[in-house]
Amino acid sequence: MKHISKLILLLLIVGLAISACSDKDSDAYVPITDLTISPDFDWQSSRQVKVNIQLNSYEEVPKPLEGVVFELFAEKPTTLSTPLAKGITLEDGCYETYLHLPDSMNRLWARGFMGVHEIYVSNNEANLIIGETGAEESYSPYDGNYMRPNSKDWNTLPGYTYNYYGRPFPRTQTHFDSDFFNRLNATLPEGMELPSSHPHYMETTNSVNLNLIEDADVWVTFVHEGADYLNSLGFYQYDTDDQPQNTTEISDHTIFMPNASLNGSGGQMRAGDTIKLGQFNAGTTIAWFMVSNGFVPGYPPRVNTTAPVYYSDPHLNPEPNEDLRKHSVMVFDEVSQTFVVGFEDLPRLDESDDDFNDVVFMLTVNPLSAVD
Repeated sequence: MKHISKLILLLLIVGLAISACSDKDSDAYVPITDLTISPDFDWQSSRQVKVNIQLNSYEEVPKPLEGVVFELFAEKPTTLSTPLAKGITLEDGCYETYLHLPDSMNRLWARGFMGVHEIYVSNNEANLIIGETGAEESYSPYDGNYMRPNSKDWNTLPGYTYNYYGRPFPRTQTHFDSDFFNRLNATLPEGMELPSSHPHYMETTNSVNLNLIEDADVWVTFVHEGADYLNSLGFYQYDTDDQPQNTTEISDHTIFMPNASLNGSGGQMRAGDTIKLGQFNAGTTIAWFMVSNGFVPGYPPRVNTTAPVYYSDPHLNPEPNEDLRKHSVMVFDEVSQTFVVGFEDLPRLDESDDDFNDVVFMLTVNPLSAVD
């Protein structure tokens, strides 16, 4: 009987506890119809965004570029990134698509035309114009003699001046058609490791230098850049049978493009900007170098000659692994009968993307038969 009384008492206590919990829950419940919700509240966590890309050539008079493939990413892409979408520009140079993006995402990245382009999302649209022209800039009277005083073996190209952003004057304009840029984009595609996509470019037998067997005139034309840096370009020359074995044997570094950066990307260069390097004798080798992030804008502008320098003669470059010392490639464009050179501006270790299109320029040689 005593045990039965205890059991009844225990059941009563449990029942009261359950009842108390039920009363507490009941008091906290508010019917959904009684909630006051702001009319500005967005029930969706994502929205549809219209993406518009207009691709033009980087010329004084831009032309639409057809057939260029673009990939869109949620973050700045690496070689291993998976795109959100992929498409191709049409005859008018346009690529358009719609994406469902999280409300918190306010920018995209587009990879496709020799560079990665950041696009901001505003009012459910993401618009990007590549190759848009701007106003022509004025020129300063500085004669380009802006190297550090202790760099006596560094010079600029005689007869040229440079403005605040390093654009040379005088210059002529070389005009490209869209087919040239399409060939270029296929040759040096953005975000693709060149040793994998075009391994034959990396062979040591493929020289990037011009070895002249006749007297020749040489012009250089800025084509494109896909770099975050403000890179400087120059050349050095030597007798073909007397190649320098180290950088101290280079008697003269001549800068011809102190800031190989596009208009709107830290510089004012445009595709087609052309200058004459000069006339060179038979038996001369013309080689190239890049000063990585070497340009310092100003009045006058200058090049930081203590910044990393990469040469077209691979043995002059600093990588411990000989297979990684190549920082430039050169291909001959049969259609235009010119040589196209691409540079990689980072150490070819973990930092480099190895696409070799950080700066791209074109060489015109007359007569063409002068090149061995």
